[in-house]
Amino acid sequence: LSETKNMGLQWSAYQEANELFARVVINAYRHGDVVWCHDYHLMMLPAKLKEEHPNMKVGWFLHTPFPSSEIYRMLPVREELLLSVLSA
Repeated sequence: LSETKNMGLQWSAYQEANELFARVVINAYRHGDVVWCHDYHLMMLPAKLKEEHPNMKVGWFLHTPFPSSEIYRMLPVREELLLSVLSA
């Protein structure tokens, strides 16, 4: 998958969607708010929010079991996703 143009386009669209969510949240955010990000659709959102507000309180919740290491390690963007979720 990582070698296909389709994966690159999908990843770009995913990042753009998370960026759009980040802009909306950042515009509404007030110091002291707690922001909850839900599900795999928004795995990049915590990092994008923390870039703008490093002290923002961000939580992230996955409604399904996290993928097994065997599946997760095959994702070409696994590091970016994991680092973003860990910033929540």
